[in-house]
Amino acid sequence: MKKKTAIAGWLIGGFLAGFLASHFGLLTPSDVNAAIQHFFFNSVRIGLAQPPMRDFFGTGDLITSRRTFTTEVVAGGLTDNNVTTAGRIRLRDQQARELIQMAANESAGGSIQINGPDGQTTVAINGGPSGGSIQLNGRGLDLAEMFELRQADQIQPGHVVVIDPEKAGRLKLSTQAHERGVVGVVAGAGGLYSGVVLGMRADTSYKPVALSGRVYTCVDASYGAIKPGDLLTTSPTPGYAMRVSDTGQAQGAIIGKAMERLDHGRGKILILVSLQ
Repeated sequence: MKKKTAIAGWLIGGFLAGFLASHFGLLTPSDVNAAIQHFFFNSVRIGLAQPPMRDFFGTGDLITSRRTFTTEVVAGGLTDNNVTTAGRIRLRDQQARELIQMAANESAGGSIQINGPDGQTTVAINGGPSGGSIQLNGRGLDLAEMFELRQADQIQPGHVVVIDPEKAGRLKLSTQAHERGVVGVVAGAGGLYSGVVLGMRADTSYKPVALSGRVYTCVDASYGAIKPGDLLTTSPTPGYAMRVSDTGQAQGAIIGKAMERLDHGRGKILILVSLQ
């Protein structure tokens, strides 16, 4: 009798779970009284029920909240009445803003779109019909890599850094003119953060160093006024770049090109990092 009752409870629980999911598009943890191996739905919310209900119907979305444990989620590819659906998954924050969208398109391939809190797309990854692409939108303009820095607490965003001969892979502040060990500029000055950072680390002795792209850089115009287009190299002022006055002497020590003017004194200007 107990065995029959358990089987009946399992069947009733499975029926209720399936009914709630297929009829209302809603599934909460308290509704699940049976193990469901395969589940086909137009729209299901896993987690706490939140209004409004109207955006659950006919969307083909799997909407999750709180904690959901699963080994695999497959969206799309199902055929009903000779119509095959494409897959799409949307992730929302607490204010129902869609911050991540993943979609599959027969002609365009797969895509992932990541939005900022203002709704603007900041990252877009597209499969493309002939080749993939990654688009980064925003103020992040340079390609940087995390490097260990000697006396990192004394090195600030915008400082020019060079290879440290005392330890392989480590960098230090530039201190001489025309240093051929120049590597790049510590990123993040002027609120201009890197678009791509390689090798993220929590260790505070590591900082992102811009190897290519636009970055605000400490420059010293006391060695010569700087105008847009001027080549820049390391200077005797620690961590500062200066205008190249002798290209032969600066060969192999060129950081990049100035994109702004500085007529006198010290300051930070936008440069295009292009090591030569």
